Amino acid sequence: MASMYAQNFTADELRDLTIFFRTPTGEKYVQKAPAILQQSMAIGQRFGQSIAPEMQNRIVEELRKRGHKI
Repeated sequence: MASMYAQNFTADELRDLTIFFRTPTGEKYVQKAPAILQQSMAIGQRFGQSIAPEMQNRIVEELRKRGHKI
């Protein structure tokens, strides 16, 4: 995990994050992050499901234009 963080953040940024996560807002973020992630994944899933039929129609149409029998 340390190497992953090192690839994405400088040492100064990691220090800044450490300071942030010790603040009340940072502690609240840590507490709320799992629920926020779950909610955002659900929103993304609903969005994907809402556009899937249209995308399927477009794909079928394009494949038919290219001579595929679908």
